[in-house]
Amino acid sequence: MGRAAVAGVFVLVVATTSSPRLAVGQVASPALPGDAIDASSSAEEAVGRGWALVRQGRFEDAFAVFRGATRDAPEAASAFLGLGVALSGLGRSDEAVAALRKAVRLQPDFALARYSLGVACEKAGRLDEAMEAFRAAARLKPGYAAAEYNLGVVYAKLGRSEDGITAYRRALAAEPGHADALANLGALLGKAGRHGEALEAYERALAVRPGHVDARYGLGWTYARLGRWNEAVAAYMRTLELEPRRAAAWIGLGLANDNLGRYTKAAEAYAQALRLRPDDADALLGLGTTYGNLDRWADALPALATVATLKKDDAGAQYSLGRAYAKVGRPAAAAEAYRRAVLLQPNHVAALFGFGLSEVDLGRPAEAVQAFRKAVALQPDHAPARFNLALALLALGDAGGARDEHRVLRDLDPNLATQLALRLPEPPP
Repeated sequence: MGRAAVAGVFVLVVATTSSPRLAVGQVASPALPGDAIDASSSAEEAVGRGWALVRQGRFEDAFAVFRGATRDAPEAASAFLGLGVALSGLGRSDEAVAALRKAVRLQPDFALARYSLGVACEKAGRLDEAMEAFRAAARLKPGYAAAEYNLGVVYAKLGRSEDGITAYRRALAAEPGHADALANLGALLGKAGRHGEALEAYERALAVRPGHVDARYGLGWTYARLGRWNEAVAAYMRTLELEPRRAAAWIGLGLANDNLGRYTKAAEAYAQALRLRPDDADALLGLGTTYGNLDRWADALPALATVATLKKDDAGAQYSLGRAYAKVGRPAAAAEAYRRAVLLQPNHVAALFGFGLSEVDLGRPAEAVQAFRKAVALQPDHAPARFNLALALLALGDAGGARDEHRVLRDLDPNLATQLALRLPEPPP
C-alpha cells in the first residue's frame, strides 16, 4: 500500500542543555571591620594564630588551636567562631553548626558569626536555617555583600527564584563588581525566561572577569534559548577552552551546531560529551537525533534505544526510538515504541501517525485506521494522516470513507488529493 512520505529534518524540539550552575559562596575572611575580638589577651593571640592557619588551609591545626581557645575563654564568641569555621573546613558540618550557634548566643550582634553559621548550615543541607542566618547577618550589617550573595544561593536552591534575584541585586548594590553574583543573577533570570536581562548580567560578569567559566557557559545557554545559534557556538567554544571537561557545554555546542545544520560537528560534540558522561540522556538524544539528520539511522538506533531506557516515562524519547526503528525497517519494534509514546502522551500526534504507518507496514489496516483517526481528531489539518487514513480505509473496503477524506484533502493538500484520486475505485466528482 502506498503512503505519503514525510520528509524533513529530525530536529530536537526543546533545547536540552543543563541550566547554568550556581557558584556557592565560601567562608568569608575571618575578621571584618566592627567585629570585635572579645577575649583575654592569650585567647586573642590564639584566635589570631588560628585564623592564620585557616587562611593556609590547615584546618586540623586550626581546630586544635581554637578548641584550646574556647577552653581558656569559654565566653569568647570569636573563639567559637573560629572553631566552627575550622570544623566546617574539616567537613564536620553538624559540629560546626553547634560551635557557631554558641558564638551567636554569646554575641547575638556578631554579623560574621551569623554569616559563618549560614555557610555551615548550607554545607550541611540545612537550607532554611542557612537562610535565616544569612538574613540575620545582612540585617546586622547593611551592605554585607557576601551575606546577600549567599542568601541568593540558598533561595535558588529552595526554588525561590524571585527572592534569589532580589538578594543578588542587593549584593550587587553593595559590590557592583561581584562576578559570581552577576553570573548567578544571569542564571536565575534565564530560568525565569528573562533572557535579555540574563545576557546583560552575564556580559557584566565577563567584563569584570573574562575567564568566568560559569558566566561564559550561561551566555551560550541564553543565546541558545534566543535562537542566536552562531553566538551560542562561540560562547560554548570559549567555555570549553576554559573548562574542556564540561560535558554540558559540549552538549550545548552540539545542539547549536545541530540547529545550524552542521550535523557532523554536532555529532562530534555530542560524542565528546559522552566520553565524559557515557550515560547522559541529553547527549545520547542529541547524538541519535544528529545521526538521524545525517540519515545514519543504524548509528542513531543504539543511542536512541539507550535514551528510551533511561527515560522510560518520556513520550518524546519513545517516539524518537520508534522513528529510528521505522527508518531501519523494523515496523514491529517501531509500533511498540510508538505505542509506549501514546500511552504516555495520548495527544502525541506524531506518535499516533507513526504508529499508524507501522500498523500499515505490518498489514493491520484496522489498527492503522484507529491511529490515523485519533491523529486527525487532534490535528484536523494533518494532510499526510488523512491521506494514509484514506488508504487504510480502502484496504478495508470502505471507499466511502476514503472519498470523505479526499474531499477534505482537496483544500488541505491538492497534490495528495490528486494522488488519492488515482487510487479511488471511482473518480471523485
